[in-house]
Amino acid sequence: MELIIIVVLGLFVLAVALLVLMYGFLGALLQFAWASEFGFVGVVVFLAAWVFMFPIMAIWAVIWGWSERSRGRK
Repeated sequence: MELIIIVVLGLFVLAVALLVLMYGFLGALLQFAWASEFGFVGVVVFLAAWVFMFPIMAIWAVIWGWSERSRGRK
């Protein structure tokens, strides 16, 4: 019985991790598109922000990706 619970829990954790990665990737693409509206300087600032503020940018990307996906924009 414990093995079944562990397998189901592992599958659940794997599904949540894949969703977070998908939302993060979508959010990073949206961040890049937004930064590119400001030209070369926007892209440089975007890349620098990902280097120096990685946790904040990653959380922002996941939140942005999740919010865009929940609005129906794919």
